[in-house]
Amino acid sequence: MISIARAWALIFLIATGACLARHDELVWPDRLGSTIVDLGIDPARLMGGRVSGTQVVVNDDDRAQWRALAELIDADEPRWERFGSFLFRPLDGVIRPALSDAQDAFVYVSAEQTEDGAQIQRTWFTVQDSTAEPVEGEVVVGVVGVVIVLPGMFGTPVGVIDQLVTAMREDGWVVIIMLAHPTRFTERVRFQIDLGGDPDAQAQIVADELTGRAAECAFAAKAAFDRVLERRPELFDLPRVAVGMSGGAMVLPTVVALEPEEYDGAVFIAGGVNFWRINLDSNYADWIGAVDVEWSPAAPTPEQRRVFDQAYLRHAPLDSFHTASLLADMPTLMIHGTLDRAVPAELGDELWNKLGNPERIEVEAGHELVFWTLETQHEKILAYLRSIAEHVGGVGVEP
Repeated sequence: MISIARAWALIFLIATGACLARHDELVWPDRLGSTIVDLGIDPARLMGGRVSGTQVVVNDDDRAQWRALAELIDADEPRWERFGSFLFRPLDGVIRPALSDAQDAFVYVSAEQTEDGAQIQRTWFTVQDSTAEPVEGEVVVGVVGVVIVLPGMFGTPVGVIDQLVTAMREDGWVVIIMLAHPTRFTERVRFQIDLGGDPDAQAQIVADELTGRAAECAFAAKAAFDRVLERRPELFDLPRVAVGMSGGAMVLPTVVALEPEEYDGAVFIAGGVNFWRINLDSNYADWIGAVDVEWSPAAPTPEQRRVFDQAYLRHAPLDSFHTASLLADMPTLMIHGTLDRAVPAELGDELWNKLGNPERIEVEAGHELVFWTLETQHEKILAYLRSIAEHVGGVGVEP
């Protein structure tokens, strides 16, 4: 059973054909299998640590997570995450207070087939319940909907995320937090591009790698929602919204594209389209260190760069450059830094155009200041979320 709003949205898509057909035509990368593993530790102790060696130092939790998946796919020892991957490790004496009252904490584990065997990757989640008190005589009580929060790179900015999550919970939302992108999202990869070679063949390699990372975000988000709704079926007909920040906003369209009929709205904070250009042009590129590009025989001219950029987009249907248009008829809010260099502002403008020019709050600032001042935008975000709840027509449930 789906909500009235979702049913009308689906009818609209079927009638027009365009968006639904594009969604149906998307080809998603294969996975050998996936599973959810409960975390047997206090979620508040989940603090991240970037892998510093050529391969993750495997601990008992890693092995247990692999065993849970290996039972389903009948595979041997996996290819573990390598340099640049980001995993969560509990640290003694270090806690994240905002996670201390999480109702659920789990890790999504998947594997894909590579030449080196089954390649594992993980994505950690917590679920925080609404803290709104039911109000007698009001139509909406307790819980009004479910939000999934897609963070910036390496799960940042932690304090900003926690402040917004607290505000949303107080306003009646159950919040699923993706604690960071999947482990391999920032794994170091090197592309060697021969400017004298076939741009399409080389662009295909780049597109497969970059959009495969975004696809894993979508798989993980879907699995998280499935878990929450299976355990709490009373939430099924309530609004579902995705909130993406920075790197999370970059992949948000692709997350929604996996099941666009299930989402009722989206909030983009400092996002943009075109993973390839963001990786090349971001002033965070060296800090993140995920993509290393070696051009030969020399650096590309602007025209050579343009030719390769276009070749990439031809072979990257799962890039947000393409998937953002699937949200064009969805209520959407954007917060955009006009001087952003981390997610270049011009690519944020392109996202806005692809989304169909939705409501946008422009901040005359760079990436960092957008987040440092985000608390001043909380009421606008909450008002937008309330409008979604009212539009969908959910009556709320007791917390």
